[in-house]
Formats: sequence, structure tokens, C-alpha cells
Amino acid sequence: MDKPIKILYAPYNIASMPAITIDELNASQDIIARGVCIDYNQYISFGIDPKKNWKIFKVDSNIRKPFLYLINLFLAEFYLIKHIIWADAIIWQWDIKMYMPHFWLIKLLKKPILVEWLGSDIRVPEFVIKHNPYYKKALENGTYTYTRESLNRSNKIQNKFKKLNATPILCPEMSLYLNLNIFETFEPIFQRIDINKFNIRYPDANKSIPIICHTPSATGAKGTIEVRKIMDRLKLNYSFEYVEITNKSHAEAIQAIEQCDIYLDQFILGAYGMAACEAMSMGKPVFCYIMQPVLDLLPTDCPILYKGLNELEEDLIEYINNSLMRNKTGKLSREYMEKYHNVKIISSKLTTILEELVAL
Repeated sequence: MDKPIKILYAPYNIASMPAITIDELNASQDIIARGVCIDYNQYISFGIDPKKNWKIFKVDSNIRKPFLYLINLFLAEFYLIKHIIWADAIIWQWDIKMYMPHFWLIKLLKKPILVEWLGSDIRVPEFVIKHNPYYKKALENGTYTYTRESLNRSNKIQNKFKKLNATPILCPEMSLYLNLNIFETFEPIFQRIDINKFNIRYPDANKSIPIICHTPSATGAKGTIEVRKIMDRLKLNYSFEYVEITNKSHAEAIQAIEQCDIYLDQFILGAYGMAACEAMSMGKPVFCYIMQPVLDLLPTDCPILYKGLNELEEDLIEYINNSLMRNKTGKLSREYMEKYHNVKIISSKLTTILEELVAL
């Protein structure tokens, strides 16, 4: 390759995956990757060198502060336009606003673009409720967090990117919501994580009182209320420590997970996310409800204990009482992450996809 491919990752840093990816892409001499982010929170990290690799603004969260909102909106749009012109290819997260100049600039310049959807952007409730009783119940009782999800919203978002001739890159769950009348194909890709940045701490095979950890960022989408009830019932007859981290920084959540022996991810959405990946990278057994259509798409050696809330209490008893089982499953968790979610492996695949797009 004569010169490096220039990649823009925008406009969010959801689950820190863009930052993780940018850092790994920049480790190659063949790519220069930069990011523009229009909002952020305490749960995410911007990687090795935020000042060099990112332009970061607070647009969405300043919506109630008109002056700050307009300043951040203007600056974010300026840097989006600047980086779109600079880039050879674009990776876009979430939705895109057709009324903003950056959309039409991408279209006018015919920039190669990958789009990565990650959750409520294209999740289709009509599909999920057929396969996931916990999601259906949360919708019906009004405790579900992501209330904007709909088939209409999913199709609208997908159609916007069809107008840009985008190529979707999708994890197993998201591939279920792709409208094949809009996009005939997609590139399958797992969530990626830098597994070497996490300390491996397998559950102690000789420990009699385990620590169970749950770190919900959005309690209404994780089944946290039911998890608390289960913990209270189990405490009546079994010895363990329950640690819950809510509304704390990403660093605090990671610290809690590192100390635990069992990690509880989520029990509403029907798929595992980045928190589960982080826990498995540290060598923890992970409990998470995975609905059958997602399970059918996962590798057969996935070690996640994919139980629903109805079975969680009984299955947890076995792991509370069996330290050897906790240790064994923790080791399988780490192996799974090394094999399927390692950012080095996935970034290599992503580089190939980007090179092919740019060459067209």
C-alpha cells in the first residue's frame, strides 16, 4: 500500500468500541484512524490518546442549555465536515440526521461508509416479543428503558444509510433486525475489546463465599429489579456477597467486576453486550439471558450461562456452592474472548473490509 487509508469513526463512542477500534487500527502502518464524538458519559473511555485521535463535544446532553447546545452543535458539525473531506472511508455508529450538512456531504462525495448498529437504533420490538418473554413483560409494565424502539424507526434508520450506499457491520443480535428488502447483505462482526487491558482474575477455586456483581448502566433494560429480589431470597439460605454498581464511572465498574466471582449481565434484552465481554476478559463466569434466535447465531463454545430470570435463582445456587465450577467456567470465558472478541483479530478483518471498500 502506497499510503495509509484514512478512517473517520463517528459520531459516537458507544460502549467505547470506536475508541478501542481506533487504537488498534492506528497500531497498523496501513491506517490512520480518527474519531468525532458528539456526546459522551462517564461509562466510556476514549482510549490511548484522546487529544490526538478524537474531537469530542457535548451536543445531545446540552439540549436544555441552548447556548452550549448551539456552540457544541456548530463545532461538532464543523469537525465532522472537515474529517469527512479528509477521510478515505467512514465507520458510522447509530443514526444519522438527513437535515444536517454532513449527510449530504457523504452522499455528494460518495464516501465509502460502514454503518454499525448496536441496539435500540434498529431493534425491532415486534420481533423480540415473539422470542423473549422478559422483554415483552418489561414493555407491558412500563419498566423498559429504550421506549423509542419500533419497526418503523428501524426501517427509517436503515433507509437513510441505504441512500448513502452503506455496508452494515453487525453483531449476531443486530443481524436479526436487518431488513433484507433494504440491505441484501452485511458483514458479520463481533463486539470488539482489547482483552489485554484487563487483569485476568479467575474465581478462586478454594473460595467459599463468592462475590456476585451486577453493573447496570440502565436498570430498566437489565432486569435489575428482579435481580435484586433474587439476591434477597438467596441470602436467606446461602453465603455470598452481592455488589451492584449503578451510576458510577466505567473505571469503578471494572474494578468491581475484577474483584467478583460471578457476573450478572442483563436479563431483558436477550443478548450479551460489552459489560459481559469485559467480565469474560477478566475470566469471570457470566450469567445473561440470551434469546433463542441470538443463541442460534453464536459459536457453540459460548460459555455464557444463558438463563432467564425464571431459572436464574436455581442456577446461581449451583455456582454459589461450587467454587471449582466458577473457576472452570471463568477460564472458558477468557478463551472465548480471545477467540471471538479480540480487537486484534476483528480489526484485521475490518481492515480488509475497509481496503476493499476504498479500492472500489
